[in-house]
Amino acid sequence: DLLSSGRVPYASLTPALYIKTHASNSDVSLVAGKEHSGTQAADAVLLARLDLEVESAVVQAKELEGKRFCYVDELSTTGYLLPRAWLIGQGLDPDTVFSKTIRSGNHMELIRNLASDVCDVGGTFEEALDRAEDNGLDVGLVRRIGATGRTPHDAICAGPAANPVETQKLKELLLAFEPGGDEDGESVEKLTGFWEVADSEFDNLRKALD
Repeated sequence: DLLSSGRVPYASLTPALYIKTHASNSDVSLVAGKEHSGTQAADAVLLARLDLEVESAVVQAKELEGKRFCYVDELSTTGYLLPRAWLIGQGLDPDTVFSKTIRSGNHMELIRNLASDVCDVGGTFEEALDRAEDNGLDVGLVRRIGATGRTPHDAICAGPAANPVETQKLKELLLAFEPGGDEDGESVEKLTGFWEVADSEFDNLRKALD
């Protein structure tokens, strides 16, 4: 809202928020996409409790019927939108196929919910398990059972209040950015740079939102 209304010139937006904000105001544009751990996009995956019985290595949608499913929140690309779009693509209604749905609120809490038997399956992104282990969660109690899609990471966006000359300079600085490590030799966010992301990179996610 701040970006679209011109109260701030720039903002970092999740993929879903970028699509929705750009749709409501075409003056909102991409400046650069974030790179995390050397990647420009995130793979959305399904995680399950280790003891969950599923027949296939890559889970079939019908195997999830009647299970308890954890989402992150409704604005999460990998933890809500892509899992639901995948289910719909498999011919299932995400609002009725599960015995229970839980909003975990964030990716780490979702993995914690799986490990503690709050839910059976959940949607998140590939690198979440690595981050969960770094945060002290017992990732040995969960496993990856399938993929639901792929999406660019968050993007730095310009709004109607942005000055075009400043935006171009900001873009050049971001694309040239090389992060240094912190005192422990690691980046907390694992931000490894920025890249020149195009609007077309979000087309698959637009279909999921539709």
